[in-house]
Amino acid sequence: MNEKHHSNKETTLKLQLHEMGLFHTPKSMDEIVQFIDNLPKSEQATAWTVFGLLNNLVVDRLRDDNLTMEEVRHG
Repeated sequence: MNEKHHSNKETTLKLQLHEMGLFHTPKSMDEIVQFIDNLPKSEQATAWTVFGLLNNLVVDRLRDDNLTMEEVRHG
């Protein structure tokens, strides 16, 4: 079954993605992996879960907007 994990577009708020100055912007996936790997073992599963949720959200929004990662990188 290939269902979306969010509600129908008519009832879904438009997600506005923007940089949050409070947080460092990683330069690579390796940097994120290293950050999660350096967390206490008891926190790693939660960090990977949040990462996966956010990854899927961003990919889903890019797909909805018909954007590719290359277009996002270069504006």
